[in-house]
Amino acid sequence: MAPWALLLPSIVAAAIKAHNFLEGEDLLHDLCDEVRLHIADLERLDAACVDNPNRSDLIVSLTTIPSRITAIGDTLKSLLRQTRSPAEIPTGRALGARSARTLRSRSRRFR
Repeated sequence: MAPWALLLPSIVAAAIKAHNFLEGEDLLHDLCDEVRLHIADLERLDAACVDNPNRSDLIVSLTTIPSRITAIGDTLKSLLRQTRSPAEIPTGRALGARSARTLRSRSRRFR
């Protein structure tokens, strides 16, 4: 076996440890969490959110554009699995390019 192959696990472990320290995250835990979130069932999370007695008065509103509509699922799943459920999560969709430009200009205005 090549000598570098014996060092490879140590190098990978050091790189992960450096990433965790510099980013303030836990890379392996976060990757596992992303996988769990991706395979979670949206309807099941929604039902659990509705049944959650620990509710907030906050309304979380989401708006997206047609080209990003397929990416909103994981965002909704993440919001639905919070320990304190929001009161409501209304979603909106910009209808076309003109609406998308309006959405961008409005979001810049309110930042």
